[in-house]
Amino acid sequence: MSCWKSWNDNSNGIAAVAAIVGLFVSGAGFWFGYHQLQETSRALQASNSYSIQKDARELNEKLQENGNIDKLMSGQIPVDDKVRAYQDLWAMFNFYLSVFRQQQADGIPESFAKSFSADFCGFVRSPPISAAWDEMVQQKRIGNAHTTMRIQWCSA
Repeated sequence: MSCWKSWNDNSNGIAAVAAIVGLFVSGAGFWFGYHQLQETSRALQASNSYSIQKDARELNEKLQENGNIDKLMSGQIPVDDKVRAYQDLWAMFNFYLSVFRQQQADGIPESFAKSFSADFCGFVRSPPISAAWDEMVQQKRIGNAHTTMRIQWCSA
């Protein structure tokens, strides 16, 4: 019976200690959950980065095989090849747009996105590609999302 009396006499102190322990456990649980979320986010960014690099290599191989963009860049392109070159440019611009969208969704590290944006901006600044871009915009072959990407990536 003295155990119950002691418990009863010290119930406020015991409740305070239990509340402090509960607060500590809750804080540790919150920190652990936050840490796990950060780790998951980093793993997802790494996976996305790997996929983008793989897709970039495959697209580059395909475009190198076709040779249409090289012809466009040289200014020596027959009319028939120009149509195919614009198709290749469209695929390339859409690839960059997917990278841009991943950046907007925090799906890739900022440093990774910056390397692609620098590559894109250097590419579209070349006179033949810039002219092709303008023509494709007029033809509505590339739209507002592409234009937004170019403004945000290349205006700085």
